[in-house]
Amino acid sequence: MPGMGPNHRNKRLLIFCLLAWLVIVLITYVIVRISIGQVKRNISQAGIAMATGFSNKVSLPLLERDMAMLSQLLHEATDNPSVVYAAIIDHKNNIVAYTNAELIMPVNKGGFARTIDRVSFWEGFAADQKKIFSFSTNVTYAGTKIGEIYLALSAIEINHFKRRFSLITISSFVALLLLAVVLHFTHLTLTAKRSRGQKSPLAAEEVPLGSMAHMACPLCGSHKPFTDEAVSRVNLDGFVFLRAENGEPGAARNSTSQGISLSEIGEREGLGWLKRQVIFRCTEIIRKLAA
Repeated sequence: MPGMGPNHRNKRLLIFCLLAWLVIVLITYVIVRISIGQVKRNISQAGIAMATGFSNKVSLPLLERDMAMLSQLLHEATDNPSVVYAAIIDHKNNIVAYTNAELIMPVNKGGFARTIDRVSFWEGFAADQKKIFSFSTNVTYAGTKIGEIYLALSAIEINHFKRRFSLITISSFVALLLLAVVLHFTHLTLTAKRSRGQKSPLAAEEVPLGSMAHMACPLCGSHKPFTDEAVSRVNLDGFVFLRAENGEPGAARNSTSQGISLSEIGEREGLGWLKRQVIFRCTEIIRKLAA
């Protein structure tokens, strides 16, 4: 947009980046939540199937108190890498067989348990603070409850999703802050350079000329008294550039005075060379002043 300064453009860029960051974080969050929900469904379905099959296998050995068979069935269950804990409880709520004593689960399921196909399951944490899904179901024989089994499946993949989301969010926000800092210091640097390069012009009476009272025109070399009008208030449309030899320097100030004005040089035949010379000389003066 015309007239828009660098600071305003930087602010617009930061606002755009912030809005883009918020949209990306929101979309990422939705994707992560959907992925976590799918992981939970997969773990729940796998755990329900494993708990049902395990309870059917331990029914007869538990009834007969066949500890060797119960131990073998426990080891077979924990051969699955997703199973972090398994336990068998008798009808008196005594644990008769278990794996990973460090990860023994509390029997209390809390108020968050759900039940599907007579299998209860709930989310929680193991003794080592890793995310797990716990499953329990009754062990029956001939329709009579003779015990209960517990299984715990690892849900560490959920933690991975959460950590990745946190890492992406924090790192992208830090990058946004760095961009804001860079734009801020860039603006300060440009402002400082501009303030050094664009000094306000001094008024004629403030120019440190000392005792000098005359100035020489860099175009023609003629001398005239130094005044504010001589350098800044000359009407170029009526300025007489050429006049007769007996004309008084500085006496003519408009196009009605005897002579040729600056605006008429380009229209007079035979003075095209003078016009080109004036343009060349002015270009050279500008280049000297800008150096």
